[in-house]
Amino acid sequence: MGRKRADYSDIHPSHADVIAVVGQVGTVAENLATLGTTIGTVGGKVTGLEQSVQGITKYLKNRVLEGFQASTSDSTAHGDGGAYTFDATVTLGIAVVDGDIMEHPGGKVVVAQGATSPLTAETPEVKFMTVAFNTGGVVAFRHISGVPAAENASVPPTDEQITTELGSDKWIPLFMSKFLRATDASAVGSMDNTVKKYS
Repeated sequence: MGRKRADYSDIHPSHADVIAVVGQVGTVAENLATLGTTIGTVGGKVTGLEQSVQGITKYLKNRVLEGFQASTSDSTAHGDGGAYTFDATVTLGIAVVDGDIMEHPGGKVVVAQGATSPLTAETPEVKFMTVAFNTGGVVAFRHISGVPAAENASVPPTDEQITTELGSDKWIPLFMSKFLRATDASAVGSMDNTVKKYS
């Protein structure tokens, strides 16, 4: 009496079944690759959105809302080797710096003054950058001087120089002023309001 041969057909898949499973695995791999690409695309869009939000936030937190238009002042004074006062007249203004507000009612603004004028016959011209500077949540004027030079040769301080002098980048430009020695006993000023970057 011979032994009955065992039937393993129920646990050994056919070649067709194996091929079908391999095909399904390939499809799953393709779907995963597509999903990875989609995730990468979404991630890129999210990064772009975050950058846009950061840009909008910076714009809203750092800008001139109104005014701060500067013009020359008759009170500017100079004397060779003596006292000086460099003034500007500024309109009513509202600005935001790092989210904090500065309001100015308008009027005369002293850009610089001291006992010894920086203007001489050899270096008769100097430029200043007036900025709104936020320190500890309080926003106020700061006036940063360039280096006196020959007429039409002076330059205002750079952004890097302003940040270094202030010790912070929490500032925005309001206007640039130029003061020129007219005689040994007088000086004249002129203003550039085009430097406002966030108005």
